[in-house]
Amino acid sequence: MVAVMFKDDLIWAAAKVKPNQINRAELNLKEQGITYFAPKIKVTKRQATRFISKEQLFFPGYIFVRINRTGEDVRHVHATYGLGGVLMNHTNTPGVIPDAFIDAMMTHIHDGLLQSKPDFVPGQKLRIIHGPFAGLVAELIDSDADGRIRCLFDVLSGKIEARMNISDVMRL
Repeated sequence: MVAVMFKDDLIWAAAKVKPNQINRAELNLKEQGITYFAPKIKVTKRQATRFISKEQLFFPGYIFVRINRTGEDVRHVHATYGLGGVLMNHTNTPGVIPDAFIDAMMTHIHDGLLQSKPDFVPGQKLRIIHGPFAGLVAELIDSDADGRIRCLFDVLSGKIEARMNISDVMRL
């Protein structure tokens, strides 16, 4: 007897990634033929006297998997090397992530990374994620049509103004 799978049976669910195991989890999901979505961003972090840019998960420790809610997919994800399993709700069934949410995020993927062109407003607090100011919080002064922003930092000696690409910041 062959089980018939309907489109309504497929859901997006969140799965917990074990620490430092994202590459292993992605490889094993591919080998099993399980569709997954692991949105990543590029961040710059200070390490001693230098800056290191690397990709990291947008939702640290979590990825999304496309599974059959009535099949054995949940068991397969739970047994996948690198994953801690599917997040379950109070009825012990996989928590459903709306398709519209995943579709909206997928439209912002460019070159394998999540990109956004948010509408910033003056006075808004931003976290710098790339460049020499990575990790600092700044206040937006203004932005231009070329994708550059002007922001203000509070430092020990007072306030400092800087210009940078809009892609180097994220909204707080």
